[in-house]
Amino acid sequence: MKFFELQDLLEKDDVIIDYILVKCQHTIRYIKKHQRIKFKEDKLYIQKMGYFQMSYMENKEMTKLSFENSVWVGQFYTGKANLNVEALTDATLIVLDIDEVFDILDKDNLLSHLSFLLLEQFREEIDMFEVQFQFRPKERVARFIKFVSDKMNLTAENTKELPRFFSMDFIASCCCCSRKIVSKALNELAEEDAINFSSKPWTVLDTEKLERYTLDIPIVANG
Repeated sequence: MKFFELQDLLEKDDVIIDYILVKCQHTIRYIKKHQRIKFKEDKLYIQKMGYFQMSYMENKEMTKLSFENSVWVGQFYTGKANLNVEALTDATLIVLDIDEVFDILDKDNLLSHLSFLLLEQFREEIDMFEVQFQFRPKERVARFIKFVSDKMNLTAENTKELPRFFSMDFIASCCCCSRKIVSKALNELAEEDAINFSSKPWTVLDTEKLERYTLDIPIVANG
């Protein structure tokens, strides 16, 4: 089996994460809604439940949303004074010693698989940031909803429910645009029968209608 074929299987079934949790000692941190966390340089963190919002300032404010089984290497984030990581819901973090994880995976010839997972995660972060700054406002909103819905499971009605904390203000923050623009975009997407945001949880009715907004050629947003 080729390396990248194996990665697809590992990523689909979270095999490498399960392997780490079986092989390495770890502790569990229970995080309350709206609690902010700080990473320690010598630790590796695996998000097992809930959602976090990670924001930091560079030339512009950047915001990303984390999902189940996100992996954070503490030393990548320590020293960033402008970084905020806040729980949007009650959440659970698994905390491990980074040296122990790397030593065990290296010994078992599996370190490359964790590296691949981290690279894939980094690619997704870049995609999310591109949504914020390289597309027209409606495209940003549609692409962000599609990005999140891809992480959700199908319901019995063959739709996808978005997290209950989704709001116009939240989307505006993640897409770097105003609440008024988000409201207009959501109403247009609802008219297209792509989404339903009339009650919580909001639902994606037709991912193919959102998909077309992921295929457009990006432009530099100007406002």
